[in-house]
Amino acid sequence: MKIAVIGLGSTGSMALWHLSNIPGVEAIGFEQFGISHGYGAFTGESRLFRMAYHEGSTYVPLLKRARALWSSLSEISGRELFHNFGVLSTGKEDEAPFQRLVESVERYELPHERLTAAQMRKRYPGLDFRDDEAGIVDLQGGALRPELAVFSAIETAKANGAQVRDHQKITSIEDNGDHVVIQAGEETTIVDRVIVTTGSWTSELVPSIAPLLEVRRLVLTWFLPNNPVDFQPENLPCFIRDRDGFHVFGAPCVDGYSIKIAGLDEWGVPLSLDPPMCPR
Repeated sequence: MKIAVIGLGSTGSMALWHLSNIPGVEAIGFEQFGISHGYGAFTGESRLFRMAYHEGSTYVPLLKRARALWSSLSEISGRELFHNFGVLSTGKEDEAPFQRLVESVERYELPHERLTAAQMRKRYPGLDFRDDEAGIVDLQGGALRPELAVFSAIETAKANGAQVRDHQKITSIEDNGDHVVIQAGEETTIVDRVIVTTGSWTSELVPSIAPLLEVRRLVLTWFLPNNPVDFQPENLPCFIRDRDGFHVFGAPCVDGYSIKIAGLDEWGVPLSLDPPMCPR
């Protein structure tokens, strides 16, 4: 079977890697920009990875599998894609996100530490804590290196025999029942199946989902701390803060000198599906 993956970002790169491991499958990856480019949702130096999940314990089995796969890709590529810094999640103990966090670590007996506000102030002097806040340190969490991970997955897929066609913008996909016709400019490719993982551009190729897709920009920020020692990975894990209805996350000085902080409550206005910062 010949299978095409259109869009080689976080999801597409991993799909191509796994397809390349299946005997009898000819995998082809298409990317409209360069490999591990700077225009995707995966970019931003680091991404938090958590096993203790305030979204609910339902996700924990998936996260266990994901963590094993990150280790596998790291070993195959010879690169450190995941930094086991840990993740500190804070909030009020009687609020739903914190209760779901506790339920996830207790149900699956995840390695963790529970901290009071006083303990957090002593251990993490660079952060501010209220008396009514508590914390859980997920000892299996940490930071992923997204650009390097995408590049490594694609490189590994190519080593397994997958084709990678970058700088090829797909203009149409035609499903003919027993085969699919992919058009990239004047170049035509016929495959058995197609996986579309184009993120912000998906509605261009699958117009039926356009009413369901709204693209917004999440702004990531990096700051130079006054006391960099407090924010080094050995002194501060990745962190998630919930306070007064505001959710913020961040990472320690992965680059050695700046701390990353981003707020999920400030998404900004919807963007067009042709973001102005992306070349066409």
